[in-house]
Amino acid sequence: MTLNDFSLSPQDVLYQIKLSGQIHSIVESVVSEKIIAQVATEMAIEIESEEIQQEADKIRLANQLYKPEQTWIWLERQGLVLDDLEYIARKTLVAKKLAQKLFSDQIKQFFIANQLNYHSAIIYEIVFDDPDLAMEIFYAISESEIEFARAAREYCQDKKGISKIQFGANNSVNKEIIAQRVTLVLQQFMPDEIWCAVGSGTLLTSILMAAPKEIKVFGVQVGATFHETYPNLTI
Repeated sequence: MTLNDFSLSPQDVLYQIKLSGQIHSIVESVVSEKIIAQVATEMAIEIESEEIQQEADKIRLANQLYKPEQTWIWLERQGLVLDDLEYIARKTLVAKKLAQKLFSDQIKQFFIANQLNYHSAIIYEIVFDDPDLAMEIFYAISESEIEFARAAREYCQDKKGISKIQFGANNSVNKEIIAQRVTLVLQQFMPDEIWCAVGSGTLLTSILMAAPKEIKVFGVQVGATFHETYPNLTI
């Protein structure tokens, strides 16, 4: 490894890690990764190439890498290559899928025990045609450089077909709008099952309108009793 014209051997780097007191945590991390990989193999966890690409995009987003050239500079600075980025994405996905497979049965019990914390949610969305601009505005909002309302006004004012959705308003217009958004998501990611809190029933009905019948939909009752029946729905 070379940094600022200085040549460093692996032994030099390892010695500095030892001196910094980080060797134990790094060894633990390596052992944990090997255990996760072994268990994931035993449980036949599979990762698709599209999932790796999506996870790699999330890593770029987290590091504010909006353009390809920024990604290359970041990789070089970290001493990484593109294969390393894909490996990190795959490793993250394996851990997520393994956790979901091992602990998904506990989700409903946890939700019921803590349902007051999940009584309601306010959701805002701005849809961009340019993914680079989307990431830029996302970080501007996250770092309080611009308010969401202002971003929505500035970047949506010339768009046609913009709809304001009042969640919890149980009407056919809202259901159709939400179902359209669910359909777009399912075109990118097709899960085996979907879990949804059931309050007024608006979101659940919209999901059922959009989801193919082979996807199992589970509703967790937190509000009014949901009386509709669907072959792929479990309440």
